[in-house]
Amino acid sequence: QYLGLGVLEVLDANTTAINFRLKMGAVEPSLIYGKVEENGSVNDDGANDDTNLYAINLSFDIQGWDSNVFYALADDDAADTEAWGLGFYTSGKLGVVALTGELAFLGGDAGANVDYEGVQFYLKGEGNLNDAFKVGAEFLYAQGADAGEDQLTNLADFGDFTVVDTNAPCATDVTIVADGPFDYTGDNAGVVAGTLFASYQATEQFSFGGKFSYLTPEEDENTNIDSTVSFSAWANYDLGSNTSFMVLYNLSSHDYDVDPANEDDQGIFYARFLINF
Repeated sequence: QYLGLGVLEVLDANTTAINFRLKMGAVEPSLIYGKVEENGSVNDDGANDDTNLYAINLSFDIQGWDSNVFYALADDDAADTEAWGLGFYTSGKLGVVALTGELAFLGGDAGANVDYEGVQFYLKGEGNLNDAFKVGAEFLYAQGADAGEDQLTNLADFGDFTVVDTNAPCATDVTIVADGPFDYTGDNAGVVAGTLFASYQATEQFSFGGKFSYLTPEEDENTNIDSTVSFSAWANYDLGSNTSFMVLYNLSSHDYDVDPANEDDQGIFYARFLINF
């Protein structure tokens, strides 16, 4: 079954699992156990020992704000690896602006020589200027790893948390930041990033929009990438109640401390004809 905590930055898994939720009043706890990886065999001895997931989520409401506090632990005895995540998530409205925020701390170790560290913050605000025009912005922060540490960004990643995406109807279909938004360089460098996005419903059938993203490493000594700019533009036309056609173009460009050879900007063109049954 699908398991996700908060905005899916820490845990985003599709696996064999049990989720036991108690609806007991103001606070609703969920107790979760999942089998993340069989490690090559249903025999669980030695090198084939499984990777297991244990989590608890406390869901509650704070004056109209849907909030969660969660803790999750992924334990791989075969690799002598243990990783954990602790976070707070909330979403609600401040006037006409819908806000979503999460603060998460991650840690653990892999054997005696590798320490996991991670601090991540995410904030999104969006609202309608009128019935047709919607705007929003996001802010991301993740601490880069120091010497002798590895940056941990998640315990299991199914790919649904795509902050630096296209903000289009096909957002989860197009991958712009392959290593994930909180370590987008893949070099344990963290991130400081901001996005701006907008969409316009021109007619009942036709809509279009765009998104601009700027990212820079939090620990720039860990990577050759100095900053990244990404821009997307899209348009969607509904041919009927269950049929649509859309096109999208994204352009992403890296600025390097030392320019690598044969490095070009990345362009993506995407088209989709969709029928819902």
